[in-house]
Amino acid sequence: DLHYPLRRQRQMCIRDRVSTQSTGIQKMKTLALFLVATIALCVSQTIPYHVELDSGKYILDWAVTNQPQATVNITITLYQKGWIGIGLHAFNATGQNNVDMYDVDFYITTFSSGTPTTSDRFTNSANKGYSQPVTDLSIGGKDNVLSFTGSQNDQLSVVSFSRYFVTGDTVGDHDVVDGYMHIIWAHGDPQSSDPNTLAYHGSNRGHYLVNWVSGDSKPCTNC
Repeated sequence: DLHYPLRRQRQMCIRDRVSTQSTGIQKMKTLALFLVATIALCVSQTIPYHVELDSGKYILDWAVTNQPQATVNITITLYQKGWIGIGLHAFNATGQNNVDMYDVDFYITTFSSGTPTTSDRFTNSANKGYSQPVTDLSIGGKDNVLSFTGSQNDQLSVVSFSRYFVTGDTVGDHDVVDGYMHIIWAHGDPQSSDPNTLAYHGSNRGHYLVNWVSGDSKPCTNC
């Protein structure tokens, strides 16, 4: 069962993290000394919902708060160096609007010298979902990332960001609702010369179904 028990206390201090990859690669040693000395990420909080993707290499944690309004707080841990992306299809989207990268509300984080930048993006009818997601600002929407923080070294990339359930941006965002929503995850290609450069992800992507409110999650069999 990929869904951890509710109210699971997660310690997000980078220096305390240990790799949990289950691949044939030797497990990474405890990250006791973070290599980027100028940046420290230590967010200790209750993150009750958790799912492991990409064979445990891409970890999605989230929590919901209601002040000042319903907000989802997302933390993604990638056990490699590279950009991080997560996208939401509209609730109950069907047909073309629920296919791969078409009509997806994206949040993409890139890193420069260990420092993250998270942007609110979208794949719209102009690019048919077959090219890089564009920023919401470039299509007349708004960047509705409330806040973000994170850090990176040669073995680990972490970002935490927040957004309202309902942003009011009808151009670039989908509302978060109480029900299974189809998500797309992706990250930089570790074989590329610079996995932090936002570029084609290759096979480093996948689908899942997540209920942001209840914390339920399951594989997407029809995606």
